[in-house]
Parts: sequence; structure tokens; C-alpha cells
Amino acid sequence: MAEITLKKLTEDDAQQLQAISIETYEDTFGEFNTDVNMTIYLEEAYEIGKLRRELMTTGSEFYLLMVSDVPAAYLKINIDEQQSEEMSADFLEIERIYVRKQFKRMGLGNRLMELAVAKAKEKKKRKIWLGVWEHNKAALAFYRKWGFTHFSEHIFYMGDDAQTDYIFVKELIREDGK
Repeated sequence: MAEITLKKLTEDDAQQLQAISIETYEDTFGEFNTDVNMTIYLEEAYEIGKLRRELMTTGSEFYLLMVSDVPAAYLKINIDEQQSEEMSADFLEIERIYVRKQFKRMGLGNRLMELAVAKAKEKKKRKIWLGVWEHNKAALAFYRKWGFTHFSEHIFYMGDDAQTDYIFVKELIREDGK
């Protein structure tokens, strides 16, 4: 059985983060977008300097799951003013949760979601939110399985293409049941 380990990423991991980010984003959305729009988005979103700054930003954290020392999946969470939408202080955002194609169906998404829930509780947050593309059926099903519900929506630009992201929210139950 493969050994699965978790690593909190630092500024020194920017190139590794860039590689897995581009690969998983292209695998997830490439067939639904033009090459031009994908290139524009990937160059901007995963520019190495931008990733380094994100890795050093207080209020944002990246975690990488390794399977037998091979990068397999990653998670980015944000709190407070680092959230990508204006949300109240009792929210934690899951900005990115991606699993490399060859590691899907191994429970890695569940492990990352468990980590996000644990981090939200550790940081005394009452809700988790995320944005998910309206046509990403697998992700929608995954988040619903985890108890997320549709809260609102926003427009996400993939290059010049306006796309609808649903905002999903999950309420957390504290240890005291409140």
C-alpha cells in the first residue's frame, strides 16, 4: 500500500506548487476552454512570483498530499481578509482543492476536505465556503456529499469568457454542538 504523507508548503515549494497547479487545472478545465483563455489564465494565476507571495501570506495556507513521495493533490485555504470574496470573519475559504488525474479515486480529496474542516475548527471558524464551476459535475457531487449547499454565485473570468461559479457553504458543528 502506498504511503500518503502531508506537507505544508512554504515559499521554497513554489515551483512544485506551480507544476501541480498547472497540470491539475488543465486536466480539469482544458477541454472546456479555448487554448488562448487557458494560457492567459494559467500564466496569470500560477506565475511563480505570485505563488511565492501567496505562500508567504499570513491567512493563506497550502498543503500537498504525497503518495509514495510523488505530489498527488493539494489544498489552498484562506481566512479573514485573504478570502477571495468578502465574507465574514467566521468563514474559512477553500480556494483550491485539486487531485492529479492518476491519483483520483484514492480518497485524497476526502483527506484534503478533512484537513480543511480540521483547520476551520482549529481557527474557530463556523463555516467553510468555496466557489465551484456550475458545470463541474464531479466537484458539485463531491461538495454536496460533504454537506455543502448552494449559497450564491459569482462570475469567474477565464480569459475573456465569463463563467458562473456557484458559492457553496458548509456549516460546522462545534464540539459543544452549537
